[in-house]
Amino acid sequence: MSAQDASRRLITFGDERREVDGSRPSIRDLAMLQELSFVRREAQLEANLAYEAWRARPRREGYTVYLAAQDRADAAQDQLAGWARQVSDWRAGARLATRSRVRATSQRTTPRP
Repeated sequence: MSAQDASRRLITFGDERREVDGSRPSIRDLAMLQELSFVRREAQLEANLAYEAWRARPRREGYTVYLAAQDRADAAQDQLAGWARQVSDWRAGARLATRSRVRATSQRTTPRP
């Protein structure tokens, strides 16, 4: 079993079972998340400016520029969402595990009438 396999955990919450990475994201992971977030914001800003330019002067070329800029913004959003999903897997696993422990503890300590 590799170190990476050892950090994988099976989390059970209710009827749901998920395998999650138990390790925390590295500084590199968080820096990449910040960078992708910045790139997405800049791409969306470019798309917004292209849209405003096209609305001010409705021409075919302006619309083409806007569509290309919006496609880049959409691609940047997809990259950010994919990376954020990878980075947040450990958080989701930690929350599920915590809720399971809290629920199990409260069920044991709650007196029944």
